[in-house]
Amino acid sequence: MWLKPQGYATIVSPNESRADLDHIRSDAVRVGTNEYDTCTCGHCNFVFHVGARQRPEDIGGLCKQCMRPICPRCLDKGCTPFEKQLEIWEERDRFRRSIG
Repeated sequence: MWLKPQGYATIVSPNESRADLDHIRSDAVRVGTNEYDTCTCGHCNFVFHVGARQRPEDIGGLCKQCMRPICPRCLDKGCTPFEKQLEIWEERDRFRRSIG
């Protein structure tokens, strides 16, 4: 199974130096304008760069419960999709407003 990219990011080096882009992806950074495929974590909504034909386990993982790609930070956490987390936050906010 190969991960399909969900979008792309365009990164422009303001100083035209490789040192400014080393924190992004040092093996594939070119001076000037660079484009990368991106993917969004299904649990924390973090957007990360994806290499060509990269497998889900190489970028973090694939949650077997919600079948969404996840980032390395969410590997050891349980399955709580981002939309479900938003619903929990909204319900908590409504409860707090109702009690004053």
